[in-house]
Amino acid sequence: SKDAAEGVNAIVGLAESLSLIQPHPALLFIADAVGEDATGEALFGRITDEPSGDLSFNLATLVIDQEQSEIGIDIRIPVLADKDALVARLQEIAASYQLEYEEFDYLAPLYVPLDSPLVSSLMAVYQEETGDKTPAMSSGGATFARTMENCVAFGALFPGAEQTEHQANERAKIDDLYAAMEIYREAIQRLATT
Repeated sequence: SKDAAEGVNAIVGLAESLSLIQPHPALLFIADAVGEDATGEALFGRITDEPSGDLSFNLATLVIDQEQSEIGIDIRIPVLADKDALVARLQEIAASYQLEYEEFDYLAPLYVPLDSPLVSSLMAVYQEETGDKTPAMSSGGATFARTMENCVAFGALFPGAEQTEHQANERAKIDDLYAAMEIYREAIQRLATT
């Protein structure tokens, strides 16, 4: 997403506090190498591109016990960035803290140009149904679309609508749902017959 990262990561706050008491490698890595930076700039420098915006770097989990230490990181890489170079840099920094990098899961980023027939058709339907000429927007989310070819996520958040996804009391106005259904109906019909 092109929006600035917001929020406070509790894991970072915990690691910063505990690292003052116990200089554990995992805590020091989080406190010193990462810090409260949701774009990964402290590790990689600024990584951004026009289609997808800034890299997203989320410290998602931390487990430290007598057997092992594990830091779970969710990285959303801009579509034009060099993943291998980023991984090499992360491995190098992790090693300086006596940590090893291990990849558990990876979905390649999705990039479908705005002028592609798919996006053009979907945007035409949306604009005809709503009169809204707002350009298409990209998302940093890991949607179903990333697992299929020639597929995009086509969402129903209208301009001015309250964004509540992934939050407590997630909701949508019933009128917006009906409007979205009409847009979907027309989009499916148009894509199936062209």
